[in-house]
Amino acid sequence: PGAVTRALTLRGAQQNWAILHGHKIIENRGWRVPAGWFALHTGAQPPSQSLQRWLLAEVPGMPPEASLPHSAIVGAVRICEHRTVAQCRGCKWAAGPICHVIDKVVQLPKPIPHSGKLGLWPVDASVLGQLQEQLLAEAVLE
Repeated sequence: PGAVTRALTLRGAQQNWAILHGHKIIENRGWRVPAGWFALHTGAQPPSQSLQRWLLAEVPGMPPEASLPHSAIVGAVRICEHRTVAQCRGCKWAAGPICHVIDKVVQLPKPIPHSGKLGLWPVDASVLGQLQEQLLAEAVLE
């Protein structure tokens, strides 16, 4: 993953679990995230109950939201391209308006506690070393 220095926060640990286990391959945003590697952060707040139910039904082996880490960096993702919903050809994860295609992920063995922010944000210098160390030690999943 190279030198990951910025992070992207998602609301709900189940969404990040689905990304890190190769199920969720699209991240939807109203703004364009540049291509590249980003730390994947789980925010403090859970997603809506309806999204939690959908994830449990759609993703095999999905753990309950409350059992997963929150307010933590849990891995890294590589965004390789941007698509419209129509270009995603019926992918169940594509809601848009901008669909960011995730083609590689790395799951951290030990989530790193960290507060999140909106948009892309810089990872605190105090945890960059442990983030890089874990990323370099783990396999990249495609």
